[in-house]
Amino acid sequence: ARAAVLTIEILLGETTPAGETQLEDSLAEIARRTGTLAEDERAVARPDVAAAEAAVEQAGANLTAQRRAAIPDVTMSAQFERSPPDAPNSGGVGVSLPLPLWNRNGGGIRAARAAQAEAEAQLLKARMQAAAEIAGARIAYREARDRARAYNDELTAKSAGVVKTVAYAYEHGSAALVELLAAERNDNDLRIAAAHAQADAANAAFALAAALNHPLPGLPPGALP
Repeated sequence: ARAAVLTIEILLGETTPAGETQLEDSLAEIARRTGTLAEDERAVARPDVAAAEAAVEQAGANLTAQRRAAIPDVTMSAQFERSPPDAPNSGGVGVSLPLPLWNRNGGGIRAARAAQAEAEAQLLKARMQAAAEIAGARIAYREARDRARAYNDELTAKSAGVVKTVAYAYEHGSAALVELLAAERNDNDLRIAAAHAQADAANAAFALAAALNHPLPGLPPGALP
């Protein structure tokens, strides 16, 4: 157990890891708390999907700009000239309108339309990948949670009852020492397996929370790089 705490200290970047950090939460509590968060269906928008949606909007705006570029700009000008005393004052107004007879910005429009189609395809791909990751993470979490609950609610309690029964029988001469030791060893193996199941449930819950883009419980926003 101390070696495991030492590993945690090293991962946290402790300058002098000694394996003496006091853990405040049990595995069961972490799995329960993160599981409640991960099962929340109100997922925050994933950055990859949001980025793909922004790319589609940008491509649409670029296509609109390219279409408007095909419309010629009207240029208006005004002039006033004063040259006394020999010539009278003069003024003028001018209008310039280019005629795009051979250039309707077709290349720019086609390129913008292709970029928009590509951005829409990338958005669809990002949404499908996000849905697949969330579905896989949810299945993995529920399987790990159910396995941890089976260990905690059923198997460990039954194993502890078996140890008590064998110990009572041993005290009254109805069971051998070998049977008692075997029961205690099996109970110890079950408790270790239950701890591993709780750790798996906590890891799966964190993975599901990450897939849903939930903030990690217990950490303030921006705590991680």
